[in-house]
Amino acid sequence: MSILDLLKRTKAYEWYHQRNIKRVKELEAIRSKYFLEEGEDLLKIFSQAMNEAKIPFWLEFGSLLGFYRENDFIKHDCDIDFGAYLKDREAIRTTLEKAGFKLILFFESSDGGVEECYKYKHTSFDIFYFREDDETLYCNTFIGKYPYFINRIIHSKKYLVKRIDIPKQPFVKAVFKGSEIYVPKDCVRHLEMHYGKTFMTPNPNFSGKRDATNITYYTYDECQGILSEFGKK
Repeated sequence: MSILDLLKRTKAYEWYHQRNIKRVKELEAIRSKYFLEEGEDLLKIFSQAMNEAKIPFWLEFGSLLGFYRENDFIKHDCDIDFGAYLKDREAIRTTLEKAGFKLILFFESSDGGVEECYKYKHTSFDIFYFREDDETLYCNTFIGKYPYFINRIIHSKKYLVKRIDIPKQPFVKAVFKGSEIYVPKDCVRHLEMHYGKTFMTPNPNFSGKRDATNITYYTYDECQGILSEFGKK
């Protein structure tokens, strides 16, 4: 049995775990409030900057689900998710800084994966940088903060990493919330990989580990991640 397994059995760990869950929910409620006020403006400024620079991008994850299923942002969303190609990272950073966005989080995995988070007023958005193999595009992201606090101490604050694959297909122009954006040509196939075949029905009990078909979870020995913070959300 690992040290972490032993610690999880203690009352102190359970208290810490529940305390952090409560804190995260409180912060998400605040972020959701600001997102309702600022989300459309963020989308407009971002899409205009990227389109003028002729840099490919597309809606991803929950933002793509909201576009396709709700024709709106998902009710509980508090940020926007974009996909882009890793080869365009430097051009994107330059473009977004010129547009007034501030980089606040930078995640890099040991195998070269990158994710960035930018801030607009009180609202943030994530850019997941995708690489490609023969059949899919894929990105790496870190697994959430608070459940892995003790793991990060044991492993010198290195984060667990997961790989997410999406179908390799064209991205097509669309209009969302008054902004010109891009989405996968076959949204259904794309979203089924993320959320399962019942993605059109909201599921409060959705579990990525159970329902998604496109996630690979790495161990620390296989891949590690470092998160650099430049400011607060």
